[in-house]
Amino acid sequence: MRLKIRSLVKKWLRPVISIAITLGTVTLSGQVAFATIDPVPDHIANIDHLFALPSGSDSVLPDKGVTVVNNALPNQSGAIWSQEANKIDLTKDFTSTMLLNFGDSAASAADGMAFVMHNDSSKTGAIQPSNTPGNQLGVWAPQLTDASSSNVEVNKAIQNSFAVEFDTYQNNNWDVSDFSQEQSWGRYSINETQISGQSHIAYGFPSQTSSYYVGQTSSGIFGLTTKYSSALKHQGLQTFSSTISNGRWHTFKVSWSAANKTLTYSFDNQAQPTVVSINPMQTFGSNSVYWGFTGKTGTFFERNAVAFQSISNIPTTKQDFKTYHKNADGSQGNEVTQANPAKPNEDLLGVINGTNTSNTTDTSWKSVAIRGKKMGTDSNQGYLYNSGAGITINGKKLDGSSNYQTPAVDLNGNAQTVRNAKDTDLFSTKLGDYGTGINLGDIAMGSTITTKVNFKAGSPTPTDGKSNLGSEMDIRLDGTTASEETMLKAYVTSVPTMSLDSQATANSPTIITGDNTLTLSGKWQQPSNDSKAVGTLNYSIDDGPNKTVALNSIGGDFTQKIDLSGVSMSQVHKVSAYISNAGYNEKSNVVTTYVTGGSLSFSQINSDIGFSDGITGQNQLLGRNSDNWAPTVRDTRGKGSSWTLMAQASPLVRTSDNKQLDGNLVYVANKQTANITNTATVVANKVTTTDFDETAVNWSKDAGIMLQYSGGAYSGEYTGTIKWTLASVPSP
Repeated sequence: MRLKIRSLVKKWLRPVISIAITLGTVTLSGQVAFATIDPVPDHIANIDHLFALPSGSDSVLPDKGVTVVNNALPNQSGAIWSQEANKIDLTKDFTSTMLLNFGDSAASAADGMAFVMHNDSSKTGAIQPSNTPGNQLGVWAPQLTDASSSNVEVNKAIQNSFAVEFDTYQNNNWDVSDFSQEQSWGRYSINETQISGQSHIAYGFPSQTSSYYVGQTSSGIFGLTTKYSSALKHQGLQTFSSTISNGRWHTFKVSWSAANKTLTYSFDNQAQPTVVSINPMQTFGSNSVYWGFTGKTGTFFERNAVAFQSISNIPTTKQDFKTYHKNADGSQGNEVTQANPAKPNEDLLGVINGTNTSNTTDTSWKSVAIRGKKMGTDSNQGYLYNSGAGITINGKKLDGSSNYQTPAVDLNGNAQTVRNAKDTDLFSTKLGDYGTGINLGDIAMGSTITTKVNFKAGSPTPTDGKSNLGSEMDIRLDGTTASEETMLKAYVTSVPTMSLDSQATANSPTIITGDNTLTLSGKWQQPSNDSKAVGTLNYSIDDGPNKTVALNSIGGDFTQKIDLSGVSMSQVHKVSAYISNAGYNEKSNVVTTYVTGGSLSFSQINSDIGFSDGITGQNQLLGRNSDNWAPTVRDTRGKGSSWTLMAQASPLVRTSDNKQLDGNLVYVANKQTANITNTATVVANKVTTTDFDETAVNWSKDAGIMLQYSGGAYSGEYTGTIKWTLASVPSP
């Protein structure tokens, strides 16, 4: 305890008179200071429109539910008040659990902040001038220091108010725990005890003179001059041995009992809450009061911030925003996700649910307006609202009638003309701006309003070359008592297409000559023009393992060589190809072509051939008994290749006794006859005129291979063997 005595000489000698006023004090041990500010505990985040800033305030409106009353800068003056729609109705019970943070300035902290309820005529504009001293915390009346009048200027305090101060700086002759006036032998003096500890909490009524001590001192020759000084009455005083500017979030609970007309508060779950009797009409002149916080800094400073875990007259709310594919009948299909993206120009359905999850009475989510914003750098990326597609609210179509109107204020609280809402009011035509909005009305406790919007997918959303990044859309549900916001990623994919300049069939495959390399040339394209959505050519041989070739382009002509080493080119092979694109990882249509290596072979050989009957007993030449008697030759070596077919024959013998026929096979051409023996005889040849040639060797009726025998030949069944030889002849 520190005792200070201020005395001056007064000319009249009087007996000693001593008046002492002492208020109860609770001393609490402080918490150890931290070098950083702790993360914010769980709290309400949807209070964007709960508060208003008076002109000149250094406060910052809530961001993700955290309100900065003042930043850690010198000479800050903060004030923030509940909006008109969020005033406290003192005819009803009210409770709130708040989280207070006084920065991490430790021993250098100043000056603190105050929780204030008021009915000042300035309403949400109530604020003290920025040059007021820090000890006033933006709410108290100025301190008297050797003043000529004993009147405390309570008119400079926030009027019709009640305040709980959280003071982090001990101001001499102001922050006192007791105060007494003494008179002795013509002298007036003030005895006061400075509050101990580094921080303290107390309450008072800033615009009431009863909340201040005033003492008299004497000065001048023979004490002829009278001066006055004042100090704050710290009612319900709680002191802390160490600073509360320690980086931690402190719990501050407030409750109002309408029946008992008492306000109860506690700090960090103190064992004995502080109870204050308040007559609303005497203190505030009304049962409806503004509430909020003030804060000050001076040469020393701290960051003061507030968050809320509960506010009884503010509803708990939630918003759900998703988009869906449409089924063939127009009904809601599967959700649009990164794994199940939309395609460009696809019709989609957006569903926005706003729910009031409160379970206490009189907590309507009031005057809720829905607004949308498309974000990004390209208004065509992602999905866009189709202005002609229609909106339904709880199943009722928005038709331009008076059923639904535009909000009375914009997002900044500025008045705007109310008119019948249209589909186009949901989204702004300007990228990055919210639309005018549609007023959905109040959402009662436990109720949900569902808004359905028809969207049309735009061009593909961006990619980083690894994944579809999506394009954000923002939907806000803003009410006077709560706000919700959902940022949703819209995923629109880019499906490539491809074609080949030439596609060969299995019956007419592409002929590979030389180095066993197939050249695939064609075109590919995709809806995206993202430079990272480069293509890759994927191919397989005969449905085997997939292989890839990088195209290093996002579309256009391509020519790629496919290595067919190790593939048997004596057969026809199927080559399947498609394009995939980086980031979107989509596949194009599959294109199939056929290829062979350029071989010369028999594609068909008849194993059972013969000659026509008609033996006459004379020398005779018999023709073949079938039109497809000779082999079929396949030449896939390319146009202009040459081949020669040769035949060798064994003697014909009778099957019953192995007696040799008196005759032999002959080759007849140009009326010339040549015996076919075990020496190869040329019977056909050709120069091909196509890359893939298949020739069924045939001769005219009186030419080709025939049977010649003498008239003395014995009748019977004779068999023998023809050996066919196919020879490659160099192209001319």
